Amino acid sequence: MKRIYLILVVGLIFNQLCAKETLTEREATKVLTENNVEKQITELKEQVQLIDKKIDLHKATEDCFSSALSDQSTRFSLIAASLLVILGGLSYGINKYEVENIKKTIEEKIKIHEKQESEFIKKASETIKRNYTTSGNTNRLIAEFFKTKEKFYSEFLYSVSAACQHKKSLDCYEDLSIVRNEKDEKAIVEVVIANLEISLDCLTKRIPANYKFSNNDTEKIYEDLETLSNSKIKDILDYTAKLRVEFNNKIEQK
Repeated sequence: MKRIYLILVVGLIFNQLCAKETLTEREATKVLTENNVEKQITELKEQVQLIDKKIDLHKATEDCFSSALSDQSTRFSLIAASLLVILGGLSYGINKYEVENIKKTIEEKIKIHEKQESEFIKKASETIKRNYTTSGNTNRLIAEFFKTKEKFYSEFLYSVSAACQHKKSLDCYEDLSIVRNEKDEKAIVEVVIANLEISLDCLTKRIPANYKFSNNDTEKIYEDLETLSNSKIKDILDYTAKLRVEFNNKIEQK
């Protein structure tokens, strides 16, 4: 009987140790998972900053290259015109065939130059649009993460930013040399509106009425709202106006 009792006691102690070990493993897994997610969020934020820098760089490069090409094109035209005037004045001593040949050569070089300019601007424009889209998607991912953590203020900030970045992607069809694509434009409009709806829902239902917005965040939100309010799409304008009114009310309640 003593032996059986001893076996039972040893069994109970062993079960308790196993339970503690399992609990410890679970806690360790939870901590590792949370640390991994936090690391991913940090990496996503860094990616957004990097994308913004790339966009600025591509814009500056495009402006600089376009300006340089435009100046060169003007110079080529002036040189061509000057040569034709000079050749015209000296035509009595120059064969007409040679004049036409020189004129044709210059015109061909100008066409090649203009084609190169057009191709560069097209590629740069597509890259800028793609970067805006990537930035918008990354901000959406970060917003979703904060939603799972019930950090609704951060979800709101990144949702507004996502809407703004996608709206800039949409603007590329108007501002840059990109071939219009109705299907893509419609899809982008839907994404912008979806992010604005989420932002509005966060602001009116999930963020406490007395929440204090930092000055930097307030400035960033107003900047994004200003960008969104320049849209030509009525639904985007309507949601942006509602969001601005609700945000103003929150600020006044501080």
